[in-house]
Amino acid sequence: MQIWRDVDEVPADLGRTVVSIGNFDGVHLGHAHVLREARSSAARLGIDTVVAVTFDPHPMAVLRPEHAPPTLTSIHTRARLLEDAGVDAMLVIGFDREIASWSPLEFIDRILVDTLHAGAVVVGSNFRFGAKAAGEVATLVEAGASRDFETVGVPLDGGPQVWSSTYVRQCLATGDVAGAAEALGRPFTVRGI
Repeated sequence: MQIWRDVDEVPADLGRTVVSIGNFDGVHLGHAHVLREARSSAARLGIDTVVAVTFDPHPMAVLRPEHAPPTLTSIHTRARLLEDAGVDAMLVIGFDREIASWSPLEFIDRILVDTLHAGAVVVGSNFRFGAKAAGEVATLVEAGASRDFETVGVPLDGGPQVWSSTYVRQCLATGDVAGAAEALGRPFTVRGI
């Protein structure tokens, strides 16, 4: 899998892609559902490359550090899990105050259109982006109509609790490793010295 740590590392001759955006922390079953939809969209559109766009650090670590969640996976581990889920390339955006100030349309134009040449964007139905989280799935749908990409908003998955990184963290905090493993689709692991 290709890993780009900056938009300048993305090849200028990159063809059309299907893009999925998110923190992908933990790469849980909800993420896997979105990524299956991205792979399915790529096959339907005849596009070879599925790209996951993620952020480092987590946006909350910049915007509200006192509320930043502990990460479940390092970027290296996230890349391996994303590759296992069918992703061909990962763009890691260094999240800072400047990027936080981008409007939804600026993010769409700079990242999705100009850098990644998106033919489709596949995100969870609760996806928010841009300054003050002003963008949502409907923003992507509207922008895509004039920028030649389609948008797929994937319904949230799980049950009875929606699978999310927050849910996995809650399970781990209360010692419910079985619940975390169920949402992750694998046992939770820790690496370190």
